[in-house]
Amino acid sequence: KCNARFEVVDELGRTPEDVAVSLRWHAEAKVLKDPSVLFWARANRANRLCRECEHELALESFELALRELGRCPKARMPSTPNVMALHNNPARSLMTLGRHIAARDSLTKALGTVDNLLPYHAPCDKLCECDAKLFEHEKAAVGWEKLVERHEHRDDVDDSKVNEWRAKAKNERAKVALKNHEVLGISARASLADTKKAYRAQSIKWHPDRYA
Repeated sequence: KCNARFEVVDELGRTPEDVAVSLRWHAEAKVLKDPSVLFWARANRANRLCRECEHELALESFELALRELGRCPKARMPSTPNVMALHNNPARSLMTLGRHIAARDSLTKALGTVDNLLPYHAPCDKLCECDAKLFEHEKAAVGWEKLVERHEHRDDVDDSKVNEWRAKAKNERAKVALKNHEVLGISARASLADTKKAYRAQSIKWHPDRYA
């Protein structure tokens, strides 16, 4: 809970666990090996780093927490909301760093593990944001429309949030309906030379070398 780092080493290269074992502190060594303890320590540290906008460090800690999650005994597994948060928060860091494909993969994997999506509108919203950023306009629109459908007559989400999703879906639908000349920002009667010029300008603007 205090954001401890369990992987640090001293001047002799020993981890806290190594020190506890060498001193025969059996109770402490047992705690330091406990996957549940390691999970919570690393997850809490990752969340703190995420809040502090240290996103690269946060992602490292999230990865360590997920590794410990796979080792947790079934009886001591974190609750589903906590597991979902562990996927939702790194997605936020990934999106901030512009890594929307990785964020979408993480969110898709997490949401695929639950039967009822109602409590998890935040990761669903982020998933739609990723689709929109990746020019999957139809997919993003459908996602936001489903969020509106699930929550517009419920009390668990403010009406302002539902209206925001509705507006986003409408905006994505408008992008799907764009004609080729509208994407290029030219008239439908533009000359071949003007069309080529507009296409080249957009190609330079959206060149893959500018978007890792």
